[in-house]
Amino acid sequence: MRTATAALAGIVTVGAAVQAFLAMATMKGAGADALDVHRWLGSALLVVGALAAVTAMRAFPGNRGMMGHAWSVPLLMLVQTPLARADGWLGGVHGLLAVAVAVAAATLAATAARRPG
Repeated sequence: MRTATAALAGIVTVGAAVQAFLAMATMKGAGADALDVHRWLGSALLVVGALAAVTAMRAFPGNRGMMGHAWSVPLLMLVQTPLARADGWLGGVHGLLAVAVAVAAATLAATAARRPG
């Protein structure tokens, strides 16, 4: 389960980078197709993030620190999602939380990979 947690969190980390590319491509004129892929991938990554948290529960039973870390990934994504429709400065929080998701997922992957179950 540690390996599954690390792999799923790694997918979220790489997916966050792809999301940043798609968002910027949309802003630079790539069109609605890039935004559609961004939305679809964001939904898929939310599921992957939740799966990473569930596998962490099985891999690290009773470890509250790992549980909080693991569940921070999908919870940050849930908070981030509605901010995509916000205007102005509040809309910028969507991108800021994307960075937080990437960092949380990357550190979860690294911790799960090296910590004994």
